[in-house]
Amino acid sequence: MSEQVQVRITGMVMTNRYGTLDSGDMLRTDAAFAKHLVEECDAAEYIKVDAPAAAPMVEKSAAKPASKKAKQERPAENPESKVVEESAQKTTE
Repeated sequence: MSEQVQVRITGMVMTNRYGTLDSGDMLRTDAAFAKHLVEECDAAEYIKVDAPAAAPMVEKSAAKPASKKAKQERPAENPESKVVEESAQKTTE
């Protein structure tokens, strides 16, 4: 088994092996692929790891933008607020 190292992604990277990685993601992978990301692509930096891990790992960064669908959805209207508005209009007429 090859040596596993951990890197922090510093820009957007699209890989066949791990999919799309974003800035801030942590990736545990083999030394050759890590070297490729750090030295050839200039898209990652090595991080010191205390204990070696057996399996590859990808940690996605926590902050992700909301989806377009979520931005387009509006909160449901409160029926009580309509009643208050209608009663206010009736009293002013």
